[in-house]
Amino acid sequence: MGRHLHSPKRSLSINARLLTFQSLAFSPPFHRLMNAVLLLLAPLVGWLSLFAQVHVYWGEGSYYSYGWAVPFLALALATRRLRDLGLEEKAGQISRFHVVGLVSLLLALIPLRLVAEPDPYWRLPLWGQAFVLIALSLIALRMVLGKSVIRSFLFPCLFPLTAMPWPTGAESVLVYTLSGWVTAIDAEIMLLCGQPAEVIRDIILVSGQHIEIDAHCSGIRSFQCLLALGLFFGEYFRLSWPNRGVVALAGLAFAFGFNLCRALVLSFIIIEADDKTYDVWHNPVGYATISLSFLALLAFAHLLSRLQGIPKRSIEPPIRFVKVRPALTWLCLLLAVLPETITQTWFRYGVNKRHVPEWTIDWTA
Repeated sequence: MGRHLHSPKRSLSINARLLTFQSLAFSPPFHRLMNAVLLLLAPLVGWLSLFAQVHVYWGEGSYYSYGWAVPFLALALATRRLRDLGLEEKAGQISRFHVVGLVSLLLALIPLRLVAEPDPYWRLPLWGQAFVLIALSLIALRMVLGKSVIRSFLFPCLFPLTAMPWPTGAESVLVYTLSGWVTAIDAEIMLLCGQPAEVIRDIILVSGQHIEIDAHCSGIRSFQCLLALGLFFGEYFRLSWPNRGVVALAGLAFAFGFNLCRALVLSFIIIEADDKTYDVWHNPVGYATISLSFLALLAFAHLLSRLQGIPKRSIEPPIRFVKVRPALTWLCLLLAVLPETITQTWFRYGVNKRHVPEWTIDWTA
């Protein structure tokens, strides 16, 4: 049996790599980078907690089922912005004002989280947490990377709001308005096609058939989804602010137009075929219209970006990793997990469960 002998050159290469890794791991720039990353974990923990609460609105058939993609899209926008910025190893300074603001915002999440826990469908404390987390994220980025990053990361921090449930009043008005418009236009087009259609609230009577345009057929899901995608494409393609507004409006127009086409197709299926055929084609027609509207919006945003040309990047000083004290980093991480810890502990062990007596109704009396 032969023996494998280690060559001196290979041993020197391994030792050189180990020394390089050790010098990098224990160098001051590496420590500043790790402390900065740990400090940025504080708002990230808060966002994860908020998404865990809001996910009840992202279920199948919900108006906000697209919400599962919003956190990843926001992370992609932030990563793209970070990649475009220049880095500098020179350390900056942290002001006490930013430290006090960061700690105060972390403490403000505790009462908001406690209020939101009993009723997960109460939207006001959810929006309160979202705005606090936006301010918290911007202050943490300002502390770590300098004041020049606020403008770059403002939109990625605001984008998660597109996954938040709208206020109930605004949502109801939007649903009823869209349902009324789709119903009226659908009936008018059917009249032009020779079908005697009559509108009664959200129901179209034609050829002895009842065609109901309910909340799910109003187009609010595609309306909100394409609004979020329009805002995303505007940031991704670096469009000017007027063009971003045009893309957002185009998304709303595509959502309404393609949903109207969906309602017309399903209406003629009801007239010409039976209920079984309608049930077979209901979902495929819906998936096809939302896919076509998405592709149309993407093509429109890309066309605007080509017409606008490559945006001129403003010359900004490179961002600097601030020298963050480890004590501040661990304090912020502790405060970030404190709202969820206090909430779960309080509602699991601190609240006494009340016994509700059973009762029945005697209908024979």
